[in-house]
Amino acid sequence: KGSVKGDAGKYAFTAQGSGDDLVWQGQHIGHPSFSLDAAPSAVKVSGLAGTVWGGKLNGDIAFTEQVLPAPSWSSTFKGSLKQADLQKLQDMLGLKGFTTGVGDVDFDLASADNTPHSATGIVAIQAGSVTVEKFNADNLGDTLHQLTAMPDDLQQLVGDVFHKNGSTAFKDVQGHFKCDHGKCSIEALSLSNAAEKMTLSGSADLSAGSYTVSGDLQLAKPEGFPVLKVQRNSGDADYKVDSKLLENYVIKNLPPPPPAVVPPSTAVAPPPAPNKKNQPIND
Repeated sequence: KGSVKGDAGKYAFTAQGSGDDLVWQGQHIGHPSFSLDAAPSAVKVSGLAGTVWGGKLNGDIAFTEQVLPAPSWSSTFKGSLKQADLQKLQDMLGLKGFTTGVGDVDFDLASADNTPHSATGIVAIQAGSVTVEKFNADNLGDTLHQLTAMPDDLQQLVGDVFHKNGSTAFKDVQGHFKCDHGKCSIEALSLSNAAEKMTLSGSADLSAGSYTVSGDLQLAKPEGFPVLKVQRNSGDADYKVDSKLLENYVIKNLPPPPPAVVPPSTAVAPPPAPNKKNQPIND
């Protein structure tokens, strides 16, 4: 419902809208409500509220007509999404190797031609949980402390510990992403729980379906444990953990070698000296 003021070509249209479903850029907004202000070359949708991915959306959209270099419409979209299923966002970014739970998203995006592929801007997330599959360092410290000698392949040993002991659930997850025409840079992604903290950065190409992430993993225990370097590319089956920084730690914590055993002497004892008491006395 609304009203129109002005002459043809110079009108101003204001309205309040609501409905059961609104589709924008391929995403469904359930039970939307909004305010609409429209003029011949500008449209503003403010106070847009509804449900997306099971969460609550609040935002503002603006459309502006561009005359040069060719007639087109640009758009901006700024707002937040609370308590939504962030696995949907992860799938859109093409990131694999982990599953994301419910969380919040703040975004400020612009598109020169009103399409997702030309969008630029920032996206910030805060998730209640992220589970990383085939990535578990719980037994790493104990495994290394049980070594009695440097293994022939420390990298293989570390990889087996991480990839064969289940998954890791992080409870505090925060991320900052920068989008630029179908490519997304992971400015910072931090994940932590009581036992460890991991910080990552990287990039994703949405059109190519490729990504790369790398960063640091710090275990809370044992004390003095070195920071581990982790990495994963879209073509990798698992996360890679660099073992080079562990070499000095392993060497330092190896048990001391057993004391050298001195073999018994095999030298032949000299014959006993003659007893002079029993010797005859010479003249």
